[in-house]
Amino acid sequence: MTTPGHDNAKRFLGVVLKRGDKRMLRQIVHLVSQGRWDAILDLARRLKFPAPLALDDLKAVIDPHNKVTDAVVFANRLAANETLRRRLATLAVNDWPGVRDLARAEGLEVADDDLKTLIPESWFRDPGAFSEETC
Repeated sequence: MTTPGHDNAKRFLGVVLKRGDKRMLRQIVHLVSQGRWDAILDLARRLKFPAPLALDDLKAVIDPHNKVTDAVVFANRLAANETLRRRLATLAVNDWPGVRDLARAEGLEVADDDLKTLIPESWFRDPGAFSEETC
């Protein structure tokens, strides 16, 4: 069931798509992958989108099946942030409580099992071990 808020979020995304601005589209995709939903709302305000957008409505429209979990966001942030990768490399291999603390410092709540699924052992030892294939 869609709500007026969902309709506003769809309208905003439609406006962005119709503009055909590939840079802006890439920015939105990047923000979603990083879990930076608030930055997307800020972008809508800067673009002077007239309808109010709520965070929950935006998430429901972009990620209706909740695939962008905190664990996925954390793995994406690791892939994009060299400083965060260096902090991970200082931890002992398989120090999941330490990894969980890193995620919490990023404002994310993740379970050890989710982290174990997404973060290979090699990432602990080598901050340069990140590649497009492993992310």
